[in-house]
Amino acid sequence: MARIQTLDHYVIKALDFMGKAGYYSLEERLPLSPHTLVVGSQTGLLAGRIIYRFAGRAFSHAVEVLAQHEIDTKGGMLGDVTIVSASGSREVVQIAKYALDKGLSVNAIVCNPESELKKNFGSCVNEILVPLDELEEPEPPTVNTATYGRMIQGVTHENIPEIRKRVKSLEKPKEQPKEGYGSERFKAFTIILPDSMPEVAGMVDWKLRGEKIGRCIGSMGAYLTDFMHGAGITDAEGELYIDLGLNDKEREIFEQVFEHIPGDRKHHIRVPEDFGPLGYMMTGYSLVGQIQKNYPSFQDNVLDYAERMKKMKRPEPIK
Repeated sequence: MARIQTLDHYVIKALDFMGKAGYYSLEERLPLSPHTLVVGSQTGLLAGRIIYRFAGRAFSHAVEVLAQHEIDTKGGMLGDVTIVSASGSREVVQIAKYALDKGLSVNAIVCNPESELKKNFGSCVNEILVPLDELEEPEPPTVNTATYGRMIQGVTHENIPEIRKRVKSLEKPKEQPKEGYGSERFKAFTIILPDSMPEVAGMVDWKLRGEKIGRCIGSMGAYLTDFMHGAGITDAEGELYIDLGLNDKEREIFEQVFEHIPGDRKHHIRVPEDFGPLGYMMTGYSLVGQIQKNYPSFQDNVLDYAERMKKMKRPEPIK
């Protein structure tokens, strides 16, 4: 397998794919339902929440390990279950079977035309395939940018050229034009997004927080609540605090929370006013990629990580 690039590389590849693939509508393929349970793991669940929220549908949501509990406790009010999974494999197969056994309709938003869901259940599951035929370069499993990005685009219909232009012009921290987000200057990163983008904040969080350089990633309101309960009293050595597309009121709060931080450790990234979740996702992911460039341990270790993951036993979603 070729060496995995930093995340910003795959952002551009994903945007080029979406621009080439053109318009499509995902919300028109979502069955009308009085109440849907959206299920997925990590980014899949967050993408599903964006899809249903921006499609204006009534829904609950659950990570895979809580799917059985949600089906059991909300079965009477649920119209169907929607699984959001790029691969359509692993734990979601058990969840689909459990929902079908309970008499619920199951939708599956997937990118894999040969998914395990399709192989196991065929037409019993309403497959909503989001194809990636025109993607020039396969994405590693640690990336999943074109997959969930394309799903989101099918509902929000955002301006791909505008997003690509913004991503390509991403500013480096002031007074650091050459080094950018380099390890000589910054040792950790806090990234704050608008409260209107909680799912995207979670997506960016998954991409960075697990590394030792990612400290706090979330929406402004969530961070402020954490701060009021004592989180962030002591910042990390050389920590950079990044405002990613906050509005004017949120930026005022940002400045209040971080008033003790020197100006050269605060970085503001502006985005167009009409940016939606896809624009924020791609900008946030590109930012993570710019950070990764100066911390090569991710690229050095990720292939070994992927091999170890294949051997790990995962929690059973159905008890």
